Amino acid sequence: MGLVLVSLASLLVASGSAQAAGAGAPPRVMFSAVATEGSAVTVTGNVLLPPSARYHKRRVVVALALAGGGQSEAFTARLSLGERFTVTHTTKLGGTLRLYARARIAGRLAGKSAIRAITVQQPVTDPSGSSTPPPPGSPPPPSPEAPHFPPHYVPCTPAPRGTMAPGMGQLTGGIYMIGGPYPGEDVCISGTVVVTTPSGEVVATVRVGVTEASTEGFSISLPSGSYLVGAASEPATGSGPPTPSCFANEHQPISVPSEGSVEVVIYCNIA
Repeated sequence: MGLVLVSLASLLVASGSAQAAGAGAPPRVMFSAVATEGSAVTVTGNVLLPPSARYHKRRVVVALALAGGGQSEAFTARLSLGERFTVTHTTKLGGTLRLYARARIAGRLAGKSAIRAITVQQPVTDPSGSSTPPPPGSPPPPSPEAPHFPPHYVPCTPAPRGTMAPGMGQLTGGIYMIGGPYPGEDVCISGTVVVTTPSGEVVATVRVGVTEASTEGFSISLPSGSYLVGAASEPATGSGPPTPSCFANEHQPISVPSEGSVEVVIYCNIA
């Protein structure tokens, strides 16, 4: 999962920007759905605005970026009724990408980023090696919005995958700490991965470590089904598992396929 993040995404990650809306809690972007179809990425979500920012609602946009493979693309979405947004972006990037979203009020970024790992079909190329052009009506490529100030990025090393028995699947990924003072951090960290059923029954706990010589990801064999995946910074104490403080997929269930694998990223925000 060795993705290199560049300028457009890093500006969204940095949490040290001045708040544009005055006093009150910072705005928060939340994803409700992210769907991919070919090279089209459709993002739906909402922005939780503090009372002091609602006066500026007409000047609020959602700044989004896709990043991966040393490249990034930026696009924006306008709010509709109920502080919701929906946008479809045709990307020239492919593979495993990170999707960033952050509120921009009166031209200034505010609050923390929402981040999600997504997979986009690789662009089709013709025999000359050039990418297939986007379909008619697609928006023009976005212009650069930020200088090149990438965050400190340290990827997790993928863990070896074992042999899968019938009816079993693999859950792989890593734990990342994001945010912090400008220009921001996006680094693999140590922690205990806790996997539960949607009803809260613990089915697996795995401790991963980070040293100067190694940044560990995780690979967990599980029966096919739906699970909640979280992480705790401290190892288990006593007779019970640790309590997760951050979660993958915004604390929504993740489906593990039979005799297949799914990659997840657990993001922990720096306060």
